[in-house]
Amino acid sequence: MHWSLKRSRFSPGSVVALRRLIAGGDFDLVLSFLSTPSFYALVAGRLLGFKHPPVVVSERFCDLPEGVIWQDRLVRQLYRFATHIVTNSHHQHANLAGKYPHLKGRLSTIYNGYDLGLFAPAQSEQIMRA
Repeated sequence: MHWSLKRSRFSPGSVVALRRLIAGGDFDLVLSFLSTPSFYALVAGRLLGFKHPPVVVSERFCDLPEGVIWQDRLVRQLYRFATHIVTNSHHQHANLAGKYPHLKGRLSTIYNGYDLGLFAPAQSEQIMRA
């Protein structure tokens, strides 16, 4: 595990630390799940040029009728530097493909959740106590 303490909500030092970590490591992939980590990962990857592992970002939201806040719009502009973008619904996949046609070939959908047939709790009468 690696840590980078931030001095403020947005910290350029975190981008520099992440860039240094990626450049010095033997990573197969950079994966991020939220807007701010995606921003850091995409900028750090871009600063490395072509000598970086693939950067995959995950779009975990849906767009509300009133629109998207400016920070999310900015991060979405940086998606052009992502190797791949994963959404958690076909609705958001279609939404991003419609608003950002240049992303169409790099979008996939993986639903939140899991297969209860494979990952079912054990049948037991024991009661777990905290």
